[in-house]
Amino acid sequence: MRIFIILFLSINLIQGLSAQTQDLESKIDFLFSEFTNPKQSGANILVIQKEKILFQKSYGVANLSNGTPSQAKTQYRLASVTKQFTAMCILLLEDKGKLSFEQNLCDIFPDFPSYGKKIKLLHLLQHTSGLKDYEKLPKPKGSAQLTDQDVYNMLKKCTATHFEPGTRYKYSNSGYAILAEIVRKVSGESFRDFVHNHIFEPLNMEGAIAFRKGDLLQYRAYGTSRTSSGGFVTTDQSRLSGIWGDGGIYMSVEDYVKWDAALANYTLLPKGKQDAAFRTWDGAKNFLPKREYGMGWYISYDGNTKVLWHRGGTIGFTNVVVRVPELELTVVILCNRNRWRNIWQLGFGVLHYIAPDKIKMPIDIQLFSLYKKYGIDKAKQYYDEYKKQPNSPCRYHPAGLNRLGLKFLSLNLKDYAKWAYSKNTIEYPESWVAWEGLGYYHEKQKEYAQAKDCYQQSVKFLPEYPTEDEKEIIKKIKHKLKKW
Repeated sequence: MRIFIILFLSINLIQGLSAQTQDLESKIDFLFSEFTNPKQSGANILVIQKEKILFQKSYGVANLSNGTPSQAKTQYRLASVTKQFTAMCILLLEDKGKLSFEQNLCDIFPDFPSYGKKIKLLHLLQHTSGLKDYEKLPKPKGSAQLTDQDVYNMLKKCTATHFEPGTRYKYSNSGYAILAEIVRKVSGESFRDFVHNHIFEPLNMEGAIAFRKGDLLQYRAYGTSRTSSGGFVTTDQSRLSGIWGDGGIYMSVEDYVKWDAALANYTLLPKGKQDAAFRTWDGAKNFLPKREYGMGWYISYDGNTKVLWHRGGTIGFTNVVVRVPELELTVVILCNRNRWRNIWQLGFGVLHYIAPDKIKMPIDIQLFSLYKKYGIDKAKQYYDEYKKQPNSPCRYHPAGLNRLGLKFLSLNLKDYAKWAYSKNTIEYPESWVAWEGLGYYHEKQKEYAQAKDCYQQSVKFLPEYPTEDEKEIIKKIKHKLKKW
Protein backbone atom coordinates (compact mmCIF):
# COMPACT_ATOMS: atom_id res chain seq x y z
CA MET A 1 0.00 0.00 0.00
CA ARG A 2 2.83 2.37 0.93
CA ILE A 3 4.59 1.70 -2.38
CA PHE A 4 1.33 2.37 -4.23
CA ILE A 5 0.90 5.73 -2.46
CA ILE A 6 4.49 6.75 -3.26
CA LEU A 7 4.02 5.77 -6.91
CA PHE A 8 0.70 7.64 -7.03
CA LEU A 9 2.27 10.80 -5.58
CA SER A 10 5.27 10.51 -7.94
CA ILE A 11 3.05 10.15 -11.00
CA ASN A 12 0.95 13.14 -9.96
CA LEU A 13 4.08 15.22 -9.33
CA ILE A 14 5.45 14.34 -12.77
CA GLN A 15 2.11 15.14 -14.39
CA GLY A 16 1.96 18.44 -12.51
CA LEU A 17 5.46 19.42 -13.63
CA SER A 18 4.64 18.34 -17.18
CA ALA A 19 1.49 20.49 -17.22
CA GLN A 20 3.47 23.42 -15.82
CA THR A 21 6.12 23.01 -18.51
CA GLN A 22 3.47 22.78 -21.24
CA ASP A 23 1.81 25.94 -19.96
CA LEU A 24 5.14 27.78 -19.98
CA GLU A 25 5.87 26.51 -23.49
CA SER A 26 2.51 27.72 -24.81
CA LYS A 27 3.13 31.17 -23.31
CA ILE A 28 6.66 31.38 -24.72
CA ASP A 29 5.40 30.16 -28.10
CA PHE A 30 2.98 33.09 -28.05
CA LEU A 31 5.81 35.54 -27.31
CA PHE A 32 7.90 34.09 -30.13
CA SER A 33 5.10 33.70 -32.64
CA GLU A 34 7.23 35.56 -35.21
CA PHE A 35 9.45 32.47 -35.37
CA THR A 36 6.84 29.86 -36.25
CA ASN A 37 8.05 29.59 -39.86
CA PRO A 38 10.54 26.68 -39.83
CA LYS A 39 12.22 27.99 -43.00
CA GLN A 40 13.10 31.43 -41.63
CA SER A 41 16.01 32.45 -39.41
CA GLY A 42 15.36 31.64 -35.80
CA ALA A 43 16.26 31.84 -32.15
CA ASN A 44 17.11 29.78 -29.11
CA ILE A 45 15.33 30.35 -25.81
CA LEU A 46 16.82 29.08 -22.56
CA VAL A 47 15.46 29.38 -19.02
CA ILE A 48 17.64 28.27 -16.11
CA GLN A 49 16.42 28.11 -12.53
CA LYS A 50 18.58 26.94 -9.64
CA GLU A 51 21.18 25.63 -12.11
CA LYS A 52 18.67 23.40 -13.89
CA ILE A 53 17.20 23.89 -17.34
CA LEU A 54 13.58 24.85 -16.75
CA PHE A 55 12.87 25.40 -20.44
CA GLN A 56 14.76 25.30 -23.74
CA LYS A 57 13.42 25.55 -27.25
CA SER A 58 14.86 26.21 -30.69
CA TYR A 59 12.99 28.04 -33.45
CA GLY A 60 13.64 28.41 -37.17
CA VAL A 61 16.91 27.77 -39.00
CA ALA A 62 20.54 28.47 -38.21
CA ASN A 63 21.53 28.74 -41.87
CA LEU A 64 19.19 30.06 -44.57
CA SER A 65 21.29 28.68 -47.42
CA ASN A 66 20.88 25.03 -46.44
CA GLY A 67 17.92 25.10 -44.04
CA THR A 68 19.83 23.67 -41.07
CA PRO A 69 17.42 23.80 -38.10
CA SER A 70 18.41 25.68 -34.96
CA GLN A 71 19.24 23.48 -31.99
CA ALA A 72 20.67 23.82 -28.48
CA LYS A 73 24.19 23.44 -29.91
CA THR A 74 23.77 26.25 -32.46
CA GLN A 75 26.58 28.80 -32.05
CA TYR A 76 25.45 32.43 -32.27
CA ARG A 77 27.56 35.56 -32.42
CA LEU A 78 26.97 37.10 -28.99
CA ALA A 79 27.70 40.70 -30.02
CA SER A 80 27.79 42.84 -26.85
CA VAL A 81 26.82 39.92 -24.60
CA THR A 82 30.53 39.17 -25.16
CA LYS A 83 31.37 42.00 -22.73
CA GLN A 84 30.64 39.88 -19.65
CA PHE A 85 33.37 37.47 -20.76
CA THR A 86 35.84 40.26 -21.55
CA ALA A 87 35.19 41.69 -18.09
CA MET A 88 35.73 38.28 -16.51
CA CYS A 89 39.15 38.05 -18.19
CA ILE A 90 40.13 41.33 -16.53
CA LEU A 91 38.70 40.17 -13.19
CA LEU A 92 40.75 36.96 -13.41
CA LEU A 93 43.94 38.91 -14.08
CA GLU A 94 43.17 41.28 -11.21
CA ASP A 95 42.59 38.30 -8.90
CA LYS A 96 46.04 36.97 -9.82
CA GLY A 97 47.63 40.34 -9.05
CA LYS A 98 48.58 40.94 -12.68
CA LEU A 99 46.79 44.30 -12.87
CA SER A 100 44.74 46.79 -10.87
CA PHE A 101 41.46 48.50 -11.70
CA GLU A 102 43.16 51.77 -10.71
CA GLN A 103 45.89 51.44 -13.34
CA ASN A 104 45.66 53.79 -16.28
CA LEU A 105 46.18 53.11 -19.95
CA CYS A 106 49.68 54.61 -20.00
CA ASP A 107 50.73 52.32 -17.12
CA ILE A 108 50.02 49.36 -19.38
CA PHE A 109 50.83 50.91 -22.76
CA PRO A 110 53.68 53.42 -22.30
CA ASP A 111 53.40 54.50 -25.95
CA PHE A 112 49.72 55.48 -25.58
CA PRO A 113 49.01 59.25 -25.86
CA SER A 114 49.12 61.25 -22.63
CA TYR A 115 45.32 61.51 -22.41
CA GLY A 116 45.41 57.82 -21.45
CA LYS A 117 46.90 58.75 -18.06
CA LYS A 118 43.42 59.78 -16.91
CA ILE A 119 41.70 56.59 -18.12
CA LYS A 120 41.63 53.84 -15.48
CA LEU A 121 40.78 50.23 -16.22
CA LEU A 122 37.70 50.77 -14.09
CA HIS A 123 36.57 53.50 -16.49
CA LEU A 124 36.93 51.10 -19.43
CA LEU A 125 34.92 48.41 -17.66
CA GLN A 126 32.10 50.77 -16.70
CA HIS A 127 31.90 52.86 -19.91
CA THR A 128 33.05 56.05 -18.22
CA SER A 129 36.34 56.43 -20.13
CA GLY A 130 35.09 58.91 -22.74
CA LEU A 131 37.12 57.17 -25.46
CA LYS A 132 36.20 58.11 -29.02
CA ASP A 133 33.99 55.61 -30.84
CA TYR A 134 36.13 53.52 -33.16
CA GLU A 135 33.13 53.10 -35.46
CA LYS A 136 33.43 56.81 -36.33
CA LEU A 137 37.23 57.06 -36.58
CA PRO A 138 39.19 56.80 -39.88
CA LYS A 139 39.79 53.14 -40.67
CA PRO A 140 42.97 51.51 -42.03
CA LYS A 141 43.00 51.22 -45.80
CA GLY A 142 41.81 48.01 -47.37
CA SER A 143 38.90 45.67 -46.77
CA ALA A 144 40.39 43.32 -44.16
CA GLN A 145 38.41 42.90 -40.96
CA LEU A 146 39.57 45.13 -38.12
CA THR A 147 41.04 43.69 -34.92
CA ASP A 148 41.30 44.93 -31.34
CA GLN A 149 44.85 46.00 -32.13
CA ASP A 150 43.57 48.09 -35.05
CA VAL A 151 41.21 49.83 -32.62
CA TYR A 152 44.14 50.49 -30.30
CA ASN A 153 46.14 52.02 -33.17
CA MET A 154 43.17 54.16 -34.22
CA LEU A 155 42.77 55.52 -30.70
CA LYS A 156 46.48 56.29 -30.49
CA LYS A 157 45.90 58.87 -33.22
CA CYS A 158 43.32 60.68 -31.09
CA THR A 159 44.38 63.53 -28.84
CA ALA A 160 41.49 63.69 -26.38
CA THR A 161 38.39 61.96 -25.03
CA HIS A 162 34.73 62.94 -25.34
CA PHE A 163 34.77 64.10 -21.71
CA GLU A 164 36.86 63.93 -18.55
CA PRO A 165 37.22 60.20 -17.74
CA GLY A 166 35.15 59.11 -14.76
CA THR A 167 32.73 62.03 -14.88
CA ARG A 168 30.07 60.66 -17.23
CA TYR A 169 28.70 57.43 -18.67
CA LYS A 170 28.89 56.77 -22.41
CA TYR A 171 28.62 53.23 -23.74
CA SER A 172 31.90 52.42 -25.42
CA ASN A 173 32.77 49.53 -27.70
CA SER A 174 36.22 51.12 -27.98
CA GLY A 175 36.77 50.56 -24.26
CA TYR A 176 36.09 46.85 -24.48
CA ALA A 177 38.29 46.42 -27.56
CA ILE A 178 41.08 48.04 -25.54
CA LEU A 179 40.35 45.68 -22.63
CA ALA A 180 40.99 42.75 -24.99
CA GLU A 181 44.35 44.31 -25.86
CA ILE A 182 45.10 44.70 -22.14
CA VAL A 183 44.41 40.98 -21.68
CA ARG A 184 46.94 40.25 -24.45
CA LYS A 185 49.59 42.62 -23.09
CA VAL A 186 49.32 41.58 -19.43
CA SER A 187 48.86 37.82 -19.87
CA GLY A 188 51.10 37.21 -22.88
CA GLU A 189 48.24 35.31 -24.53
CA SER A 190 45.94 36.58 -27.24
CA PHE A 191 42.44 37.41 -26.01
CA ARG A 192 41.18 34.44 -28.02
CA ASP A 193 43.59 32.07 -26.27
CA PHE A 194 43.10 33.57 -22.82
CA VAL A 195 39.31 33.34 -22.83
CA HIS A 196 39.59 29.77 -24.10
CA ASN A 197 42.28 28.64 -21.65
CA HIS A 198 40.88 30.33 -18.55
CA ILE A 199 37.10 30.27 -19.09
CA PHE A 200 35.83 28.07 -21.90
CA GLU A 201 38.08 25.04 -21.42
CA PRO A 202 37.85 24.87 -17.59
CA LEU A 203 34.05 25.09 -17.85
CA ASN A 204 33.87 22.57 -20.71
CA MET A 205 32.17 25.10 -23.00
CA GLU A 206 33.03 23.16 -26.13
CA GLY A 207 31.19 25.36 -28.64
CA ALA A 208 32.42 28.73 -27.30
CA ILE A 209 35.08 30.63 -29.22
CA ALA A 210 36.39 34.11 -29.94
CA PHE A 211 35.66 33.83 -33.64
CA ARG A 212 38.22 34.55 -36.34
CA LYS A 213 37.26 34.71 -40.01
CA GLY A 214 37.94 31.31 -41.53
CA ASP A 215 37.10 29.32 -38.38
CA LEU A 216 34.95 26.29 -39.15
CA LEU A 217 32.21 25.95 -36.55
CA GLN A 218 30.18 22.76 -36.69
CA TYR A 219 26.95 24.36 -35.46
CA ARG A 220 27.41 27.95 -36.59
CA ALA A 221 24.40 30.23 -37.01
CA TYR A 222 24.55 32.72 -39.88
CA GLY A 223 23.14 36.18 -39.33
CA THR A 224 20.20 37.42 -41.36
CA SER A 225 18.31 40.65 -42.03
CA ARG A 226 14.72 41.24 -43.06
CA THR A 227 14.06 42.42 -46.62
CA SER A 228 11.49 45.02 -47.68
CA SER A 229 9.23 42.18 -48.84
CA GLY A 230 9.27 40.59 -45.37
CA GLY A 231 11.65 37.74 -46.10
CA PHE A 232 15.22 37.26 -44.86
CA VAL A 233 18.66 37.31 -46.46
CA THR A 234 22.02 36.27 -45.01
CA THR A 235 23.98 39.26 -43.61
CA ASP A 236 26.59 37.61 -41.48
CA GLN A 237 29.87 39.53 -41.29
CA SER A 238 31.09 43.10 -41.63
CA ARG A 239 34.48 44.76 -41.48
CA LEU A 240 34.01 45.22 -37.72
CA SER A 241 33.22 41.55 -37.02
CA GLY A 242 36.86 40.67 -36.30
CA ILE A 243 37.04 42.76 -33.13
CA TRP A 244 36.90 40.37 -30.18
CA GLY A 245 36.64 42.36 -26.96
CA ASP A 246 33.36 44.15 -27.57
CA GLY A 247 31.41 41.47 -29.42
CA GLY A 248 33.39 38.68 -31.09
CA ILE A 249 32.47 35.56 -29.11
CA TYR A 250 30.29 32.79 -30.50
CA MET A 251 28.52 30.24 -28.29
CA SER A 252 25.35 28.21 -27.86
CA VAL A 253 22.71 28.13 -25.15
CA GLU A 254 24.16 24.74 -24.28
CA ASP A 255 27.45 26.50 -23.49
CA TYR A 256 25.71 29.28 -21.58
CA VAL A 257 24.21 26.82 -19.09
CA LYS A 258 27.76 26.01 -17.96
CA TRP A 259 28.75 29.67 -17.75
CA ASP A 260 25.65 30.50 -15.71
CA ALA A 261 26.43 27.66 -13.30
CA ALA A 262 29.97 28.95 -12.90
CA LEU A 263 28.63 32.40 -11.98
CA ALA A 264 26.15 30.89 -9.52
CA ASN A 265 28.81 28.74 -7.82
CA TYR A 266 31.75 31.21 -8.02
CA THR A 267 33.74 28.57 -9.88
CA LEU A 268 36.21 30.98 -11.48
CA LEU A 269 36.46 33.64 -8.78
CA PRO A 270 35.67 33.95 -5.07
CA LYS A 271 32.39 35.71 -4.30
CA GLY A 272 33.92 39.00 -3.19
CA LYS A 273 35.92 39.29 -6.41
CA GLN A 274 33.18 38.20 -8.82
CA ASP A 275 30.49 40.37 -7.29
CA ALA A 276 32.50 43.44 -8.28
CA ALA A 277 31.05 42.90 -11.75
CA PHE A 278 27.51 43.21 -10.43
CA ARG A 279 27.66 46.57 -8.68
CA THR A 280 28.36 50.14 -9.63
CA TRP A 281 31.31 51.85 -8.05
CA ASP A 282 31.39 55.09 -6.06
CA GLY A 283 29.67 57.88 -7.93
CA ALA A 284 28.78 55.74 -10.94
CA LYS A 285 25.07 55.52 -10.09
CA ASN A 286 24.70 59.15 -11.13
CA PHE A 287 25.52 58.32 -14.75
CA LEU A 288 22.32 56.46 -15.59
CA PRO A 289 19.03 57.61 -14.06
CA LYS A 290 17.16 54.32 -14.41
CA ARG A 291 19.91 51.74 -14.72
CA GLU A 292 23.50 51.24 -13.72
CA TYR A 293 26.51 49.44 -15.18
CA GLY A 294 28.93 47.14 -13.42
CA MET A 295 31.58 45.21 -15.36
CA GLY A 296 30.07 43.73 -18.49
CA TRP A 297 26.55 43.87 -17.02
CA TYR A 298 23.73 46.38 -16.81
CA ILE A 299 22.11 46.57 -13.39
CA SER A 300 18.41 47.41 -13.14
CA TYR A 301 15.71 47.14 -10.52
CA ASP A 302 12.17 45.89 -11.09
CA GLY A 303 10.71 47.31 -7.90
CA ASN A 304 13.11 45.97 -5.28
CA THR A 305 14.26 43.06 -7.44
CA LYS A 306 17.81 43.39 -8.76
CA VAL A 307 18.17 42.36 -12.39
CA LEU A 308 21.47 41.84 -14.26
CA TRP A 309 21.24 41.93 -18.03
CA HIS A 310 22.88 42.74 -21.33
CA ARG A 311 21.75 43.04 -24.91
CA GLY A 312 23.84 42.33 -27.96
CA GLY A 313 23.19 43.50 -31.51
CA THR A 314 25.42 43.23 -34.56
CA ILE A 315 25.01 42.57 -38.26
CA GLY A 316 22.59 39.64 -38.46
CA PHE A 317 22.27 38.89 -34.72
CA THR A 318 20.29 40.14 -31.70
CA ASN A 319 20.63 38.62 -28.22
CA VAL A 320 19.78 39.21 -24.59
CA VAL A 321 20.69 37.64 -21.26
CA VAL A 322 18.73 38.50 -18.09
CA ARG A 323 19.66 37.18 -14.62
CA VAL A 324 17.71 37.57 -11.37
CA PRO A 325 20.20 36.50 -8.67
CA GLU A 326 17.73 36.36 -5.76
CA LEU A 327 15.53 33.94 -7.73
CA GLU A 328 18.50 32.02 -9.18
CA LEU A 329 16.77 32.58 -12.51
CA THR A 330 18.29 33.30 -15.94
CA VAL A 331 16.73 33.81 -19.37
CA VAL A 332 18.87 33.66 -22.51
CA ILE A 333 17.65 34.53 -26.00
CA LEU A 334 20.05 34.13 -28.92
CA CYS A 335 18.69 35.13 -32.32
CA ASN A 336 20.16 35.25 -35.82
CA ARG A 337 18.06 38.20 -36.96
CA ASN A 338 19.37 41.72 -37.37
CA ARG A 339 18.32 44.39 -34.80
CA TRP A 340 15.26 42.58 -33.48
CA ARG A 341 14.11 45.56 -31.43
CA ASN A 342 11.85 43.98 -28.80
CA ILE A 343 14.10 41.13 -27.70
CA TRP A 344 14.92 42.70 -24.32
CA GLN A 345 11.22 43.03 -23.50
CA LEU A 346 10.54 39.43 -24.46
CA GLY A 347 13.22 38.36 -22.00
CA PHE A 348 11.35 40.17 -19.25
CA GLY A 349 8.09 38.68 -20.51
CA VAL A 350 9.49 35.19 -19.96
CA LEU A 351 10.69 36.20 -16.48
CA HIS A 352 7.21 37.49 -15.63
CA TYR A 353 5.62 34.17 -16.57
CA ILE A 354 7.90 32.41 -14.08
CA ALA A 355 8.01 35.03 -11.31
CA PRO A 356 4.96 37.32 -11.70
CA ASP A 357 5.28 38.65 -8.14
CA LYS A 358 8.85 39.82 -8.75
CA ILE A 359 9.06 40.85 -12.42
CA LYS A 360 6.51 43.04 -14.20
CA MET A 361 5.23 42.25 -17.69
CA PRO A 362 6.14 44.83 -20.39
CA ILE A 363 2.89 46.62 -21.22
CA ASP A 364 3.06 45.99 -24.98
CA ILE A 365 3.18 42.22 -24.50
CA GLN A 366 0.21 42.32 -22.12
CA LEU A 367 -1.91 44.53 -24.38
CA PHE A 368 -1.15 42.55 -27.52
CA SER A 369 -2.04 39.33 -25.70
CA LEU A 370 -5.38 40.84 -24.64
CA TYR A 371 -6.02 42.06 -28.18
CA LYS A 372 -5.41 38.57 -29.57
CA LYS A 373 -7.72 36.93 -27.04
CA TYR A 374 -10.49 39.48 -26.54
CA GLY A 375 -10.11 42.34 -29.03
CA ILE A 376 -8.77 45.88 -29.00
CA ASP A 377 -11.47 47.32 -26.68
CA LYS A 378 -10.39 44.98 -23.88
CA ALA A 379 -6.77 46.00 -24.37
CA LYS A 380 -7.65 49.71 -24.21
CA GLN A 381 -9.77 49.17 -21.10
CA TYR A 382 -6.95 47.29 -19.39
CA TYR A 383 -4.48 50.09 -20.08
CA ASP A 384 -6.75 52.77 -18.65
CA GLU A 385 -7.67 50.76 -15.56
CA TYR A 386 -4.27 49.41 -14.56
CA LYS A 387 -2.21 52.48 -15.42
CA LYS A 388 -3.75 54.19 -12.39
CA GLN A 389 -3.00 51.32 -10.01
CA PRO A 390 0.31 51.50 -8.07
CA ASN A 391 0.59 47.70 -7.96
CA SER A 392 -0.05 47.04 -11.64
CA PRO A 393 1.46 43.76 -12.88
CA CYS A 394 2.84 45.58 -15.93
CA ARG A 395 5.77 47.89 -16.60
CA TYR A 396 4.66 51.12 -18.26
CA HIS A 397 7.11 53.00 -20.46
CA PRO A 398 6.81 55.14 -23.62
CA ALA A 399 8.79 52.59 -25.61
CA GLY A 400 6.15 49.97 -24.75
CA LEU A 401 3.29 51.66 -26.59
CA ASN A 402 5.65 52.39 -29.48
CA ARG A 403 6.44 48.69 -29.76
CA LEU A 404 2.73 47.89 -29.66
CA GLY A 405 2.09 50.43 -32.42
CA LEU A 406 4.86 48.89 -34.50
CA LYS A 407 3.36 45.44 -34.00
CA PHE A 408 -0.05 46.64 -35.15
CA LEU A 409 1.51 48.35 -38.19
CA SER A 410 3.23 45.10 -39.16
CA LEU A 411 -0.23 43.49 -39.18
CA ASN A 412 -1.65 46.42 -41.20
CA LEU A 413 -3.94 47.38 -38.30
CA LYS A 414 -3.52 51.10 -38.86
CA ASP A 415 -6.29 52.35 -36.58
CA TYR A 416 -5.02 50.27 -33.66
CA ALA A 417 -1.48 51.48 -34.32
CA LYS A 418 -2.64 55.10 -34.35
CA TRP A 419 -4.36 54.59 -30.99
CA ALA A 420 -1.14 53.19 -29.43
CA TYR A 421 1.10 55.95 -30.80
CA SER A 422 -1.35 58.75 -29.99
CA LYS A 423 -2.04 57.40 -26.51
CA ASN A 424 1.70 57.49 -25.91
CA THR A 425 1.94 61.25 -26.48
CA ILE A 426 -1.04 61.83 -24.20
CA GLU A 427 0.43 59.74 -21.40
CA TYR A 428 4.00 61.01 -21.89
CA PRO A 429 3.76 64.51 -23.43
CA GLU A 430 7.42 65.30 -22.70
CA SER A 431 8.87 62.04 -24.01
CA TRP A 432 10.96 62.24 -27.17
CA VAL A 433 10.30 58.52 -27.66
CA ALA A 434 6.51 59.00 -27.69
CA TRP A 435 6.64 61.83 -30.24
CA GLU A 436 9.13 59.94 -32.40
CA GLY A 437 6.71 57.00 -32.49
CA LEU A 438 3.75 59.10 -33.57
CA GLY A 439 5.94 60.80 -36.17
CA TYR A 440 6.95 57.39 -37.49
CA TYR A 441 3.27 56.41 -37.77
CA HIS A 442 2.35 59.55 -39.77
CA GLU A 443 5.39 59.10 -41.98
CA LYS A 444 4.34 55.56 -42.82
CA GLN A 445 0.91 56.90 -43.78
CA LYS A 446 2.65 59.51 -45.97
CA GLU A 447 1.23 62.26 -43.78
CA TYR A 448 4.45 64.19 -43.88
CA ALA A 449 3.24 67.49 -42.39
CA GLN A 450 1.98 65.69 -39.27
CA ALA A 451 5.13 63.59 -39.16
CA LYS A 452 7.31 66.71 -39.26
CA ASP A 453 5.35 68.30 -36.42
CA CYS A 454 5.81 65.19 -34.27
CA TYR A 455 9.51 64.91 -35.01
CA GLN A 456 9.98 68.59 -34.10
CA GLN A 457 8.25 67.88 -30.79
CA SER A 458 10.52 64.89 -30.28
CA VAL A 459 13.67 66.96 -30.75
CA LYS A 460 12.58 69.28 -27.92
CA PHE A 461 12.93 66.45 -25.40
CA LEU A 462 16.03 64.56 -26.60
CA PRO A 463 18.17 62.92 -23.86
CA GLU A 464 21.46 64.54 -22.92
CA TYR A 465 23.36 61.27 -23.06
CA PRO A 466 21.61 58.90 -25.50
CA THR A 467 22.46 55.22 -25.80
CA GLU A 468 23.91 53.82 -29.04
CA ASP A 469 20.47 52.63 -30.20
CA GLU A 470 18.97 56.01 -29.34
CA LYS A 471 21.69 57.80 -31.27
CA GLU A 472 20.74 55.96 -34.44
CA ILE A 473 17.08 56.93 -34.08
CA ILE A 474 17.94 60.55 -33.26
CA LYS A 475 20.23 60.73 -36.27
CA LYS A 476 17.39 59.59 -38.53
CA ILE A 477 14.97 62.12 -37.02
CA LYS A 478 17.35 65.01 -37.60
CA HIS A 479 18.08 63.83 -41.14
CA LYS A 480 14.36 63.76 -41.95
CA LEU A 481 13.77 67.23 -40.50
CA LYS A 482 16.68 68.59 -42.48
CA LYS A 483 15.37 66.93 -45.66
CA TRP A 484 11.84 68.28 -45.14
